[in-house]
Amino acid sequence: GTADAVRQCMTHFLNHVFQQFHKLFDFYYQDIYRYSFSILKSKELAEENVQEVFLKVWLHREKLNLEQSFKSFLFTIARNQAFN
Repeated sequence: GTADAVRQCMTHFLNHVFQQFHKLFDFYYQDIYRYSFSILKSKELAEENVQEVFLKVWLHREKLNLEQSFKSFLFTIARNQAFN
């Protein structure tokens, strides 16, 4: 019925959104990890910092400014997160 069609559509939509987010994570992971490691001097803390950076991006994705450099945005979050 209609409810099943809507559910299927939403599932497809959410999977697509997550796949695109995962591509961004894969693309920027090494850069953000190296930057985080240069500040934190710990593999574990750097990895945790990268996860926190992308969690913040995900949670605030509707507020992203597409005019701003995404890479600069990530580095700013990484720096701020590392010093918290």
